[in-house]
Amino acid sequence: MTKEALQKRIKGKFGTISKFARLSGEDRYELQKLFSRQLDDASEVARVSKLVVNTEVRVEANDLTAKHIKAFRAALDKAGGVRKFIADNSKNGKPVFVESTIHNILSGYRKHITPKIMVMFSALGVKI
Repeated sequence: MTKEALQKRIKGKFGTISKFARLSGEDRYELQKLFSRQLDDASEVARVSKLVVNTEVRVEANDLTAKHIKAFRAALDKAGGVRKFIADNSKNGKPVFVESTIHNILSGYRKHITPKIMVMFSALGVKI
């Protein structure tokens, strides 16, 4: 397996190299050095490949899950839709939330629960 294929496999399974490093107990900087070097170190690539296979993916406390997205979508529908929610939650005529952020949450581009998303969920009454 090449480094590029391994990196693609890690990102497909874990999302980021950082999350893989955290779950597998590896040093993130060592993994980044492995992927940035020009020379292929076959034994190191094979070792990391075995780690990818043996490491289980688990949901962490700050991960945005499908359950959260489903509850968020239901709360938005109950509130009257995205634009009405944004209009209702504006201060001094300026919107507090941005439509593109809501779209990114609903389409799954946002992977972590940030403080801004916490505020948005609490404004809709969604429990996390």
